[in-house]
Amino acid sequence: MTTRLIFAVLLVACVLEGCSSRNTGLPGDDKVRAEVEGQPITDYDIDLAVLSTLGSGAAGKLDEKQRRPVLESLVASRLMARKMEAQLDDQHKAALERSVAAYREKLLVEQYLAKNAPPAPANDEAVERYYQEHLSQFGALATKTYEMLATTRALIPTERTAFLEAAKTADQQPDWGALAEALRQQGLPVTLRQGEVKASLLHRSLLSKLEGLDKGQPAVIAFVDGKAHLARIVEVQRTEPKPLSEVSGEIRNKLEATSLREAIGKASKQVLVGAKVVYL
Repeated sequence: MTTRLIFAVLLVACVLEGCSSRNTGLPGDDKVRAEVEGQPITDYDIDLAVLSTLGSGAAGKLDEKQRRPVLESLVASRLMARKMEAQLDDQHKAALERSVAAYREKLLVEQYLAKNAPPAPANDEAVERYYQEHLSQFGALATKTYEMLATTRALIPTERTAFLEAAKTADQQPDWGALAEALRQQGLPVTLRQGEVKASLLHRSLLSKLEGLDKGQPAVIAFVDGKAHLARIVEVQRTEPKPLSEVSGEIRNKLEATSLREAIGKASKQVLVGAKVVYL
């Protein structure tokens, strides 16, 4: 066992201090492996320490030689706990009891949720659906370039009508520079602009329309303070997201955390029914 693992066993054993007794009905609790000043340490205590520090994969698989260091760590921690308890004043003892009670409550809550409101597991279908719906979170990026026919001032009604009429066939014009010149020849105050679709560069009414637009789709029109804007996407550069295989674990954790919050919320409503609670 590594030093770090032994220390973890010590922490677990401190929680077990005072909890072991014979004839509890717990598996292995009738097999006492050591007594520390009259307090037994049983096979159940050892199994619990192994489960807490090494996980379920190691539980029940260690032979007697491998279990011996765990037992020795439990003995040492039991002695440390007794000596530390003797040094505590009343305030620190009270704080310790609250910590133990809080840990006990946490375990009971986990067991209640597992029995009465188990969170739904994140299956492969849910993981893939989240991935497809949130590609930007995993590096997918579409840099869009637009070109826009925009008026330099607010339009009077006749100019507005002429601009809207020109907009009807603008998608059929490959050269908007020539179109802008033609509109100027008609007396419309039109200029041609180009740039990237960025929130810092565009009015929100234009931004919202261009963000949902792709290359080749019909141009969109918007009026801002009386000024007319006709815009289309002329280029899209795409950055591929990380593959699903690299981020599936992250997504699964996120979905399970959300499911757990929902389960806790559901369970909270259930236990509050008929309960007497007074907030002071």
